[in-house]
Amino acid sequence: MFARSCSNLRLRTQLALHALRTPRAAAPKPWRTLATSAPRRNAETTLHRSTELGAVEETQDIATMDRLLKICSQRANPAHHSMLPVRSKGLWSEALAMPDAPDGKDLGPSPGAQNPLVPRRMHDSYCEIRLPFASNPELLENYTNASGGIRTGLLMEHLDSLAGSIAYKHMLGPDVSSLPKNAGFYMVTASVDRLDMLAPLYPVRDMRLSGQVIHTGRSSLEIAVRMEAIEKDGKEETIMLGRFCMVCRDARTHGAAPVNPLSLETPEDHILFTIGEVHKQKRQSRAVRSLNRVPPTSSEAEALHSLYLKYGQVEKGDPSPSSDRERVWMGDTRLEKTLIMFPQERNVHQKIFGGKP
Repeated sequence: MFARSCSNLRLRTQLALHALRTPRAAAPKPWRTLATSAPRRNAETTLHRSTELGAVEETQDIATMDRLLKICSQRANPAHHSMLPVRSKGLWSEALAMPDAPDGKDLGPSPGAQNPLVPRRMHDSYCEIRLPFASNPELLENYTNASGGIRTGLLMEHLDSLAGSIAYKHMLGPDVSSLPKNAGFYMVTASVDRLDMLAPLYPVRDMRLSGQVIHTGRSSLEIAVRMEAIEKDGKEETIMLGRFCMVCRDARTHGAAPVNPLSLETPEDHILFTIGEVHKQKRQSRAVRSLNRVPPTSSEAEALHSLYLKYGQVEKGDPSPSSDRERVWMGDTRLEKTLIMFPQERNVHQKIFGGKP
């Protein structure tokens, strides 16, 4: 990972890798697992048989990452906390008048085309958004759902926008508050790798959404986001941790574009980067094992055939065994919804998608 002469740093990195609870070589498991649902009566037994990380280990890993993110964010310049590169305030009519496919004459240089990309410190990309629900009833009204709780869809929308702003802040610098019109690159969300809800969402506390870059590849960024509740006495509680994978694209070719590397200054930076590297390797491993690339193995085909023999008789009109009355066919859970999209919801690239959550 990181060859350093400092033994203390090497020890910290090794401890971080141990905290991730990676599978041991002495207990090999199938290279790809066929996941199936189970009746509620068997849920507890199935949980204990699971080859995935146990709940205790996962909780410890999340707590470690939460602590490291908090330490790293404390080094960020408070004057830059709320500087989020966002969509320009131009009119929608102006966006419509712009050509859909620019010829590239007015675009800036691609990242790294002229000068080497400047390394960024991990806390340089730190951003935060505050939602004062406790002190602003009007704001809370806009986020309240029919049952009186918080509209989590709006919060997820904010987290996605926050991750995009963090990515641009990493590329453009910590003091940038707006996006240049003729940038030679753009950032897109590749995936939301994981979201862990750690506590209930109560609409009686202020909330803070924050995040920063924790790992960089050649053209990708891993961004960790946090959702915190702030009590009236200032006590903070982490409600959610999440990870977004963002990728950089060349504005001319729309191919992969390089991103600024990270400058790791503290042991916490090195551990977070190591965690991000492990996450990247897991994503690559899943991609290699994907059914889009390789056919089902003989064991997977056998498992599917076994399920068909056990449950496929219901499709032929045979009555379902009494022991399987709890099961619900996936097709019976299908829902459809139509969302009308408006320009008020456009993103930083003047694109409209997704609708209103």
